[in-house]
Amino acid sequence: YGTPVPQRQRPGPRPLGSSVGEPLPVVEANDSRMNQVVFADGLLWSGLNTVVAPGPRDGIAFFIVRPSVSGGQVGGTIRRQGYVAVANAFLSFPSVGVNGSGRGVIAMSLMGPRHFPSAVQIDIDRRGVSGPVEIVRSGFRPEDGFTCYEAFVGEGPVCRWGDYSASVAGPDGTIYSATEFIGDNSRTLLANWSTFIWPQQR
Repeated sequence: YGTPVPQRQRPGPRPLGSSVGEPLPVVEANDSRMNQVVFADGLLWSGLNTVVAPGPRDGIAFFIVRPSVSGGQVGGTIRRQGYVAVANAFLSFPSVGVNGSGRGVIAMSLMGPRHFPSAVQIDIDRRGVSGPVEIVRSGFRPEDGFTCYEAFVGEGPVCRWGDYSASVAGPDGTIYSATEFIGDNSRTLLANWSTFIWPQQR
């Protein structure tokens, strides 16, 4: 584990940044708090941001914990833990959604020198993660909000990124996820981020 580093992103059209004459910014991976924990199939599931090698770049650490209560004391043991990383890219803000059968996904953001900020997922079950990180909605432009530029927030800005993703199981076992990305159809004067929501049957 290591403190996450600022994320790099693919160059592209940045009307706000261009208007103030500032370069392509890096994007904040924020800290490593667990933003969501879910109890499913008798286990606790969660993940957080971490630096990974080679890099520095950011990936995800995930945890599957078996909780226990004995003699009025709460305890837990790690059933599985591990990391998720993508070559030449950054991952951030994971959210684990798992249904009653112990099958689910980790939803998160991805960006990098060849990727605009995008919505991605990877499968997870009691054995850990499996398969590749799948892009479910590709980003269309770089992050270009006011928090990225000295003209608006002062010296040394780093783009404020979502620090949110969410995943939850529906009654039929479908996992519904949401995370931040840069869409193709949204732009206010000072921001261009979007939220993508998708179902995944498990």
